[in-house]
Amino acid sequence: MTNIKKIGLTALAGSLVATSAFAGALDVTGTAKITYVSQDETEVTGNPYSMSQGIGFSGSGELDNGMTINYGYTMSDAAFSSSTLKLDMGDMGTLSYSDGAGSTGISAYDDKMPTAGEEVWDDLDGQANGIATMSTHNTLGYTNTFAGIGVSVAYNKDAGASTEGSSKSFALTSGSIIDGAEIGFAHADIPGSTNNNGEDQDTVYVTYTAGSVTMGGQITKLDKSA
Repeated sequence: MTNIKKIGLTALAGSLVATSAFAGALDVTGTAKITYVSQDETEVTGNPYSMSQGIGFSGSGELDNGMTINYGYTMSDAAFSSSTLKLDMGDMGTLSYSDGAGSTGISAYDDKMPTAGEEVWDDLDGQANGIATMSTHNTLGYTNTFAGIGVSVAYNKDAGASTEGSSKSFALTSGSIIDGAEIGFAHADIPGSTNNNGEDQDTVYVTYTAGSVTMGGQITKLDKSA
């Protein structure tokens, strides 16, 4: 009996070592941005310059069955920004769990317009009204491609203590209809504080790339209960 216990402990230690080694290494990337915001006479005066920094960690590994695990963690100004864990199942698609990333569903397509930096509303006084979005914290996602059509689904269960129900969204995209063009549609069902004051969101976009130039147009509709 003593020998059997020793064998069991040895096997357990070996499996723990193998699991630790499988984690692999994380790649680190960083960005820094200096921003100048012009202000008119009616706005609060102050230093128009600001600086922001971002650090990202990413890693991946392959399971014995051929599936791939991907992990990402982002920091903005030395504070947590977002993290994502993905399971790539090959032809069966990719499952994901994200916190603040907005990588699936309507949140991944809230603004598809070409830009040299951030979204078109970046560096304004605040986010403009009419932006399609749902909760991206602790969100389950799924992506795959069927017959040339990209499918992206997001599910966020009980987004907050004051929210009645769960947020759900999906997106359909295609880049094969016209050479150089991408067309997409996304819809979301966002719950409110009760079953009767939720919000429906729809967005449609098209982008076209010719050489180094990309053009695009997008329209979003928010159907609020109020």
